[in-house]
Amino acid sequence: MKRVHELEVKAFSRQTNSQRYNYFVEKVFAWQEAWALCDDEGWVIAEAANKMIFPLWPAEPFAKNCQINDWRDTTPKLIAFAELITELLPDLVENNIDIAVFMVPDSTQCGVLPAQQLLNDFLTLSKSQKR
Repeated sequence: MKRVHELEVKAFSRQTNSQRYNYFVEKVFAWQEAWALCDDEGWVIAEAANKMIFPLWPAEPFAKNCQINDWRDTTPKLIAFAELITELLPDLVENNIDIAVFMVPDSTQCGVLPAQQLLNDFLTLSKSQKR
């Protein structure tokens, strides 16, 4: 588990969706882990405009910031990168569930994209690193 300084948490929580997405992809790939929230029933999934959305964060402190309101009784859970790209994202693609990348509390804006797009971005990064 990578440590993220509180100042970094505050700084990146104020960035645009695009900046947070780029940070998310870079850090998840570099650290080989992502974070999600779970409760007694399993993964936390949000719903917006009749669409199921799976929220992901690049590090535990960002996920912890979203343990408020309906998610106050959740727990951050680490997802290994290998599991993310071989199991979780393919399952989300199959079930037509989108990804909410790097949600921040008290913000109405969040980058939501198809799970396939995120999976493609990670696979492209993986291929470029092998060269």
